[in-house]
Amino acid sequence: MNFSISMVATGLAVGDGAADPPRPRHDLSNAPPPFGCHVVTTRLMQDLCRRALADDCKLAAIETIVAPQGWGKTIAVARLYQQWARDGRRAGIWLGLKDHAPNGDGLLMHLARQSAAFVPCPDERPDAPAARLMGIRGTLAQVLQRVPKPFLICIDNIDYCTATLKPGLLDDLFALAPAGVHFVLTANHRLAFDRTGIRLQGNLREHDARDLAFVADEAQALLSGGGKTFDAEALRMLLGKTEGWVAGLRLCAILLDKTGTDPVLIEKLSDDIPDLRDWFDHHVLSAVPEELLEFLHYASLFPAFSAEQLTAVAGIADAWRHLRTLIGSGMFIHPLSALSAKYRFHSLFRDRLRADALRCIPAARLQECYRRMAGWALKESEWEEALDAALLSQDEALIVQTLDCVAPRIVRDLGKMQVFVESVEQLLSRKMPLGFEARYWYVYALTYHLRLVSADNQRRRLIRLLSEAGGGEDAYHRYRLEHLHIALAFLADDMQAAGKHATNWLTSDAEREPFDLGWVLSILSVHHLTAYRFAEARACLRQAAPIVREVGSPYLAGWCDLILATVSLYEGNLPRACKIIEDTLARTEASLGRDSDICDTICAIGSKCAFEMGDHDRAQEMLSRGLRSMDRHGTVGSSACAVETALAFWNGDESDPVFQRLSMTIGNYAPRLAVMFRCHIVRRLVQLGQIDRAEAWINEIDLDVRQGRLRTSPTEILPRFRDLLVMTSIEFLHASGEHSAALAMIGPELREARRGGRVLRAVRLELIQMSIFFSQGRLADASRQLGSALRQAQDRDMLQAFQRHRTVIGPLLQQIPLRMELYPRREGRAFITRVLAALDLNDGLAAPFLAEENAPSEALTTREQELMELVGSGMSNADIAEHLGVSGNTIKWHLKNVFRKLGAANRTSAVLRYSARAASFP
Repeated sequence: MNFSISMVATGLAVGDGAADPPRPRHDLSNAPPPFGCHVVTTRLMQDLCRRALADDCKLAAIETIVAPQGWGKTIAVARLYQQWARDGRRAGIWLGLKDHAPNGDGLLMHLARQSAAFVPCPDERPDAPAARLMGIRGTLAQVLQRVPKPFLICIDNIDYCTATLKPGLLDDLFALAPAGVHFVLTANHRLAFDRTGIRLQGNLREHDARDLAFVADEAQALLSGGGKTFDAEALRMLLGKTEGWVAGLRLCAILLDKTGTDPVLIEKLSDDIPDLRDWFDHHVLSAVPEELLEFLHYASLFPAFSAEQLTAVAGIADAWRHLRTLIGSGMFIHPLSALSAKYRFHSLFRDRLRADALRCIPAARLQECYRRMAGWALKESEWEEALDAALLSQDEALIVQTLDCVAPRIVRDLGKMQVFVESVEQLLSRKMPLGFEARYWYVYALTYHLRLVSADNQRRRLIRLLSEAGGGEDAYHRYRLEHLHIALAFLADDMQAAGKHATNWLTSDAEREPFDLGWVLSILSVHHLTAYRFAEARACLRQAAPIVREVGSPYLAGWCDLILATVSLYEGNLPRACKIIEDTLARTEASLGRDSDICDTICAIGSKCAFEMGDHDRAQEMLSRGLRSMDRHGTVGSSACAVETALAFWNGDESDPVFQRLSMTIGNYAPRLAVMFRCHIVRRLVQLGQIDRAEAWINEIDLDVRQGRLRTSPTEILPRFRDLLVMTSIEFLHASGEHSAALAMIGPELREARRGGRVLRAVRLELIQMSIFFSQGRLADASRQLGSALRQAQDRDMLQAFQRHRTVIGPLLQQIPLRMELYPRREGRAFITRVLAALDLNDGLAAPFLAEENAPSEALTTREQELMELVGSGMSNADIAEHLGVSGNTIKWHLKNVFRKLGAANRTSAVLRYSARAASFP
């Protein structure tokens, strides 16, 4: 036959003493192709092999891997096939199709022949006369019925024979295979079969380029196999350039072999470099018709494109047809989302096409396309695309007009402040005049990008320009400038000034923009929050909520929800705070993208919530994101949460990269954060038992630990800041053995925390009291404080607070076990179990810690249980008698019996013991 095909059936080794597995009746030497390069085990390989080698084989009946060339499809399936045969000792066949593949019947014939090798003593060969009468489909069905199960059929590059496959042939192939036969198919483009029906039956699992794309550790393993090592930043940039495309990684590594791994050189990599250009020319563009190539050139001018867009902007009449051809051919093209009609090219492929486009398309034609694109994007509310196109058009009038139009959208609604700042500074360097809106939002973006000095200078310049233009006295401009003043005060950490200006601004008569109103209300809520005025903070957020919905800004919505979560965090309601954070993060990522700066700020708060709940894995995951953009975006409050969580994981090594990064980043913020950073260092060193080092840091910040304040601090400081100074002082005094001084500070602080509804702080203070009492031999007092802390923490999942006192809690419980009658609710007992688990107190040690009551075993009657439910609801004897229609003496008589059965002396004790029994036996 006139085609090239590699076929192999697995040869199964026979184990000593084991029954011989089915063997092919003739030897086959062909196998999956050898790979001369270093093969990295990827996530997809691990997933496929893990499921395949499970005792009951978890592979779907049909698994497809669809991606353009160079993504490692063949390598992934080859690894699966080899482990299936070698480690799983299971039967299967490999068909590796080449450029000249068989037609449909030829493909089925090869499947039947190779599968028949595993059928013991087949009645007829697939090409025997009787088999020919049955037809190839019937023959294959009969063979597959008889092969050992599970049975694996790997077909590599099945789309090489797609052109000759009759419609429905794949559906027929899948339908005739019995349970236990698994197909794994690779293709360069989406295969045509009834995927909906198969998926509904749970028999289909599809993989694509996203599953094949290398992540950091896989890329590092690939590159190190060639003797190359990349630091984290260089690797991140290289993955960004190649999008995890394995062939692109290899080619880029070759290009960097002589030049080194400098991130600056990686940034300059593009597909216009000869080796990469030659690869795309040979493997992708060699068979592209001229009219389709023109479509590719125009599409490459834009980061994303649609058929409608290219029709309007470039005048390509057959754009829809060209786009369908690209999608069907498996070109390096990706949809922006599952529901989007817009697509983008792989970044290196776009570089390749765009280099040609800029050479082929006349300059005047290019500028006209960009001008049209700017107008089209504005009409479609594609703000970033409009700005990019206007800048590329080099039409100054269009640029100024577009910039004023998109400024509030990009900064206010999308939070893309860095994008906007870079664009404006590019124009300012060219001495281009800017309108009021562009300048206003430039100041705003600078402010929230931690460039406070530049922001204030630009604000003052804007005031001068307005005054020179005669608009400085205009009420509209005046209130907008005051809004900038509020933002600057807030980011400069002058919360008193921010609160004062926000209140004045809100009570003024000026007509206000909805976004500005919602934003100032959010700042005022933070002003209240830092003073623990929780009701006032929530009131501001409630007032802002309908305004935020009206504005429709995902950035503002995420910011307000973040504040709401922080209110719950400060109160100690960790489950509530965590839920708000997770919901807000999901919504904001969906709207603005995972890499949005506001998502990082949300994660900064979320890291502390997760840590306090004892979920260290989630805390570290969120922390890595919270720290990612902390050097360019954030507030003192949100960044302080990330700092506290990061130092809670710190081992005391000041050369640690995270510690070093924090030390440098803190300087971008107001001085208060630097002091908070040092306070958390002290607290962590105290926890690590390094008292001398902690004392050195205390001296550096000039903290008077007996007064709980900085010796050089102003008279009035933020309550949140003051609390940290006091807690640092208390923990240091306790660790230094100065228990009396620590207890003297704890007393008023604990009363204030309880009065203000700050349960997390109250629990922490009570646990320090517990530790002090234990060290003083006051075991009953220590047990009482532990019990109080547990009761307060149980509904708020405060696990981490107890972890800090593990060395005291274990010995204390050995001597004074918990009285479980004091924790009648099932939730309370479950929380205590979780605390013990978090403290690594195993089941064998936990039993003595939980002192159950020696309650009589005699059960209550149904009537007595009903009576105790009424007593537990708070009803008096007279009320119960009236409710049940009996006399008061009857109730007293029944209660006496109940008390006897429960071993209780009074109503309160009886309720506790009854509730405890009910919780234990639901």
